[in-house]
Amino acid sequence: MTALKMGEMVVVDAHIEVDATLTLEAGHDIAVEARRRVMQHHRVLNLMTHVDPWHRPDRDHDKVSPAPAH
Repeated sequence: MTALKMGEMVVVDAHIEVDATLTLEAGHDIAVEARRRVMQHHRVLNLMTHVDPWHRPDRDHDKVSPAPAH
């Protein structure tokens, strides 16, 4: 999860791990409900959710080390 403060509000980017055997629709519904709850109870301007299967974490946001110089 990453967060960026903008005045009195926060913008959040969160990864949600769900059971990999769920349907895409069920995973999406979980993300929508999680976003609704956060937006309702916290001073969040926007929440972007990414759904990842729980047994295989998404690596698309890992920091990449620069290639060694030859």
